Amino acid sequence: MIFHSAIDGFLAQLSAIGGWAFLLVAGALTLFVAYKYWQRRSFYQFLRMARISVDDLRRAIDSGKNPLILDVRSSAGRAANPQRIQGAAVLDADNLDGELDKLPRGREIILYCT
Repeated sequence: MIFHSAIDGFLAQLSAIGGWAFLLVAGALTLFVAYKYWQRRSFYQFLRMARISVDDLRRAIDSGKNPLILDVRSSAGRAANPQRIQGAAVLDADNLDGELDKLPRGREIILYCT
């Protein structure tokens, strides 16, 4: 109701354009969907790349930040490669809901997996 005059004016301009109005609106909608798709893909790419190097982890530990390091590999993955980062705790993926409640709040958490 607030923008009724602006909407009426926009619809009047679209009707004056004629058949091209449909193409104009469809093109704008296509551009919007493409932009949102690109934005989502960029976000997921950022999440995949949010990693910490071995040197950065060593510096964090040495500087006293004391991050919580969790081994979230499957039991088969741990059996295939039993080596663990020193001080890492195993997070059982089969009981994830119960395990997450035990994690401390306000502390940096480093996860590693296969």
